[in-house]
Amino acid sequence: MSESDPVQQTDGESTGTVTLTVPNPDWVAELTGGSGELTGAARTVRVAHWDGSTPWVHDPAAPLVAAIPQQFSMAPDALAELAAVPTLRWVWALSAGTDHLTKRLPEGVGICNAKGVHEESTADHALALTLIGLRSLETLRDAQVAGVWENRVTPAWQARNRSLHESRVLVVGYGAIGQAIARRVHACGARVTAVATTDRPGDEYVEAVHSRADLHALLPEHHVVILITPLTPETKGLIGAEEMALMPEGGLLVNVARGAVVDTDALVEACGSGRIRAAVDVTAPEPLPEGHPLFSTPGVFLTPHLAGITAEMADRQLRLVRAQLQRLADGQAFVNVVREPQ
Repeated sequence: MSESDPVQQTDGESTGTVTLTVPNPDWVAELTGGSGELTGAARTVRVAHWDGSTPWVHDPAAPLVAAIPQQFSMAPDALAELAAVPTLRWVWALSAGTDHLTKRLPEGVGICNAKGVHEESTADHALALTLIGLRSLETLRDAQVAGVWENRVTPAWQARNRSLHESRVLVVGYGAIGQAIARRVHACGARVTAVATTDRPGDEYVEAVHSRADLHALLPEHHVVILITPLTPETKGLIGAEEMALMPEGGLLVNVARGAVVDTDALVEACGSGRIRAAVDVTAPEPLPEGHPLFSTPGVFLTPHLAGITAEMADRQLRLVRAQLQRLADGQAFVNVVREPQ
């Protein structure tokens, strides 16, 4: 077994046959041409459907070494059966974020994310949320549903709305998705600044990339704050009452990161008072319980965690999985590794 081979010895076998599980039963035939197996330079990989809701039946002739869980496996017990598989070495996420995996899987399990799958679709959604929030379009939709033609050509309505090209936008989190968002916002004529873990020079889309230490100084200067930072212990609750108070009056907070990056109670208070507005695709808790005050808070537009979901998403996911499967069969290192197995 080469040093790059991602599969450590499992039940005494480093070659032979191993198993990869997929959450979509149609993917078994798609990935293997109908045979259920793929043979490469290092081993044969059996591809099997398993949704993780029942215990895995161990087969010593083809130990389970890699698994792909359901994309939205956010419930506290969603990964319990997966975490109990003793031969498991890798989990491949279908999402860009992996916080729901890192906190529920043993350290002996490595994790790969779905970088390259969700960047453009999530950036599209972030731009849509930004435009809806800046122009208060959700209130006009409410009027349409009520069958009311509202004449809002008033000073108060004018003062409430902004054009994106006249706005300063702060993108918090400047990885691949953050850059895709900045590219779109910059194309609309906005001035864009970014925040990441550490500072670095700007690029063709952002004036500069600042460290998180500069966040408080930057918030008052920007009309729109778009969150796309990963959820980590350092970013949990990153935007709370203090940060919302630093935003300009009437500022817009857009969250396409993780719900827990924002203090939900503080968001309800800040938007309910009319001080800021929000357009969010993620919440904490998630799913948001029926009757939660965030549903009815004025100035909040909410979508149910679907920023990356488009008609082509499954095809993009399948292309990534096919490439990773071939690496597993050939004994080559995986791409998109966010945690090595310890």
